[in-house]
Parts: sequence; C-alpha cells; structure tokens
Amino acid sequence: QTFRTATKDIVEDMILRVCKQSIIFSHQVLWMCKGERVAEEVERKVPVRYEKDILPAVAARMFDAVLFNMSETEKKLFETMNQFFEDVTAISGILYPKQPKPEKKKVIKEELEKINLKYSLERDIIYMPTNPTYRIKGIKLDSGLPLQSAARCPILVSFYS
Repeated sequence: QTFRTATKDIVEDMILRVCKQSIIFSHQVLWMCKGERVAEEVERKVPVRYEKDILPAVAARMFDAVLFNMSETEKKLFETMNQFFEDVTAISGILYPKQPKPEKKKVIKEELEKINLKYSLERDIIYMPTNPTYRIKGIKLDSGLPLQSAARCPILVSFYS
C-alpha cells in the first residue's frame, strides 16, 4: 500500500539500500515484485479511490533496480532458484482437468524426475522462498499429487531438506 502513496520514493530508496546488504531480502523483494507486476493483457481490479493503480509499474521498476544492483553471481543464484520453482509450477500447466488421477500422478512423477536431474548440481543453493532456512536437497519424486480444482490442475510436491 505504501507504494501507492506520495512517500513511495522514500520507501523504494530504503528497500534498495537494504537489498544491497542482504541477498535473501533481495530475493524476497524480487518475488514480491514479480507477483505484483501485471501482464498488459490482464486487467487488475483497482479500488475506486485510485484512478490508476501504479503498483504494477512500481513493482516492475523495483524488480529491475534490484536486479541491476546484484552481482552476476547473485543474479545467477536468483535466476536458478526462480527457474526451479517456475519449472515445478509449470507441471500444472501440462495436466488436464479431465485426466484420470493415476495418469496425472504418472505425468507429475516424470516431470519431477526431469527437474530433479536438471537441478542436481544446485542442491545446496535452492531454498524455499517462504523460508530461506529450508534448503532443498531434492524432490520427493513420489510425492507429487494432483489436487482437486474445476478449471486448473494444481499439484502438491514435497522436497528433501
């Protein structure tokens, strides 16, 4: 909400300064910004008191600024972690709501095996975005479960720590 007020520049500056001191804080800001940026084709519902929601533009600007201030090693670390979770999340996109559950489980396991192999060298650097102390050592391949949903195919995956 602060990014929608006149003091947003002060807050942005403070966040960027803290990002320079903490890579984990930088990652948290990047993931927050990633979630708040909105694709052009998607309309965002904005409360009546705002004529135009500036949050997506601020989030995009902050995302770019945080990345700009990172070293190449720090950028690679974020990109690796981000891509890992994008790959896991993308499994939902290849499942069909009408697929039988055993078939979904088979597809999930096959995709998790590919991801597990792809990221085998980065095992000690990938952590859960919601808990930076939880390091992911691998994926529990048989843990992939398709969840109930009418329109989508969400999945539940467990990791080794």
